[in-house]
Amino acid sequence: MIESFVITLREGIEAALIIGIMAAYLGKIGRKDLYRYLYIGTTTAVATSILVALIFGELYKVSGEAFEGFAALSAVAVLTYMIFWMSRHSREIKGELHEKVDSIISSRRVFGIAGLAFLSVLREGVETVLFLGGTLAASSLNSVITGTLLGIATTAFFAGLMFKGMYSLDIRKFFKYTGFILIVFAAGLTGQATRALQTAGLLPGTIAAWDTSLFLNESSVLGSLLSALFGYSSQPSVLQVIFYLTYLSLIGYLSIDFTRHTKEKDYADPFSPLKSQHWFYGFVRNRWVPNIMLIFMGIFFVFLLVVGYFGIGIGPFQEGYLKFGNFYLKGVDNNLWNFAIWVLWLPLVSVSAVFLGRFWCGNLCPLRGIADVARYISDKLLGKAPSAPYIRSGWVLPVSFVAITIIIKSNPFQSVARLGTTLFISIFLVALVVSFLFRKGTWCRYLCPIGGWLARIARLSILGIRPKRATCDNCSTKECHIGTGKAGTCPMFLNPNQLDSNRYCLECWNCVKNCPRDGMHIGLRMPGAEVLKPYFPEIWESIFIAGLIGMYMAFVRWEIVLPEMPFPFFALGAMILTVSLYLTVCAAASALSGIKYRETITSFGYIFLPLEVGTAIIAMGDDSLEFFNILVPVSIILLGTTFIWSMILGASITKNNAGKKAIFAFIPVAFALIGILLLWLSWFASGNVIDLT
Repeated sequence: MIESFVITLREGIEAALIIGIMAAYLGKIGRKDLYRYLYIGTTTAVATSILVALIFGELYKVSGEAFEGFAALSAVAVLTYMIFWMSRHSREIKGELHEKVDSIISSRRVFGIAGLAFLSVLREGVETVLFLGGTLAASSLNSVITGTLLGIATTAFFAGLMFKGMYSLDIRKFFKYTGFILIVFAAGLTGQATRALQTAGLLPGTIAAWDTSLFLNESSVLGSLLSALFGYSSQPSVLQVIFYLTYLSLIGYLSIDFTRHTKEKDYADPFSPLKSQHWFYGFVRNRWVPNIMLIFMGIFFVFLLVVGYFGIGIGPFQEGYLKFGNFYLKGVDNNLWNFAIWVLWLPLVSVSAVFLGRFWCGNLCPLRGIADVARYISDKLLGKAPSAPYIRSGWVLPVSFVAITIIIKSNPFQSVARLGTTLFISIFLVALVVSFLFRKGTWCRYLCPIGGWLARIARLSILGIRPKRATCDNCSTKECHIGTGKAGTCPMFLNPNQLDSNRYCLECWNCVKNCPRDGMHIGLRMPGAEVLKPYFPEIWESIFIAGLIGMYMAFVRWEIVLPEMPFPFFALGAMILTVSLYLTVCAAASALSGIKYRETITSFGYIFLPLEVGTAIIAMGDDSLEFFNILVPVSIILLGTTFIWSMILGASITKNNAGKKAIFAFIPVAFALIGILLLWLSWFASGNVIDLT
């Protein structure tokens, strides 16, 4: 009842305002004789709206869940458009109506007054019918009728007061606050539409996200109220919840432009620096940071290598399959190495990059320690080394990640401890040789497969380092670049005073230590701030993101789909397929929005980055998720969270690249994201959805 009351009141007030503005203007210019045309148009529109409602009601009776779902989605689309249109044009309505009335009178087409009134009122009437039809899926017919009648009565009361000059309505505030209410209603409709389409078989069924029917059923007074206000369901499907939250998140993002951050003029992207007296600056400027952490991690890693290579039993990790307490993983050696690396380290280092960027690389990675030692010895023995231009291409780093990942998945490195340690020892030796022969930082920046994995995720990270432009532009000594007695130069041979991305920054803190003018700032960002436009996109990275989604699909489906095919061929085929689909999506977005094709390929890949990271953790962290028996819930959380994140990036990137045609660019991207989500949910959260209404 509440939702039908609010929508009827809002639409009724809007229609009354339009008719009132037209009537007042006709009276002002001395054309009250045209009132009859105003009444004719209004009456006809009301009658037509009632007819549409009757037709809609009949269709609702004979149609199934599919019609309910599409009707609800139509209502959501119309409502959303109406809310945003009114928020931007509420001030202009009066002037626009005056201009239209003047144009009609000057052309002597007086029936145009009736036509203008008819179209204006009919639009509100059809919007009302669509929304009320959508609410029938969750509310009884009597409650909808009651709410509608109350809304009409309240509208008539306030309209009468306004026409008599006894009440002045703040139009902007009215539409603003009712808009907030309708957004919540529309989110509930989105969930109901999803449920209906799942029941009809048009969307894949998913398991229930929760079951609170014993505590709060929709049939209870509180349950029915929450259902009407927020779209509450005691047994919502996973897809219902994801689409519900996606709608709210998208509307929230579109209401706030995060790309126009107040600090963007001072830094390379939206960035909120920590205050200069923050304790974290004291930590990173300590002369033992990060070296002491690198030493301890190096010692611990050598210990793990010895334990894994020689099969040494420690504590609960003795013989048999991997187990720890009540947790276990069959088919994997019960060795501390397997537990520490594949169960703990791999998923944790991946997730940490979302929050801390490449903190692992700069502060904990033993590979970096080996590389620095090898380079130091080489400098003493051979002098300054070359920079290896032939491995400085941007594609080398991600290719090394793909290569090592396919090698790992094609062999039992994650189950046989000795094989796993042999692989890591081989990587250590390659890092040592490369660092001995080439310039400092060559391994970490251009070849390290772990760096290739973390570099992309770091673009999404919350923590970052940025130079303050005003300070750095006036600096002539550039201590951050040349190094000082406090710390060496940047290990990735970046120019810190021009740092604009987290991708290559190891967060070793050298630039922060070296700057005497407090120009290098540590700060926090909105997750994914670096790719909101995106800032500084690269075409190879964008295509690479699309390819990785295919590779992760191959990880989880190879043994089911084509186990007889060698895994490397299956994985490469899947990557080629997803890249081809990505290029097709870009072509569609380019054709619909007018953006240059190359620009869409370069920028739109970053839309899929969060979802790529989510699927990667599921596919590559399978040992950990299966060991702790949390594969399904964690997969659902990762897929839902990263899907919403990607949808927000999709709205942001298309808005910043396509302008007024952003919606046309967004449509093929949204379908692609939904397709990926549905595919992965069908693998990890498949279930039956039963219509209980």
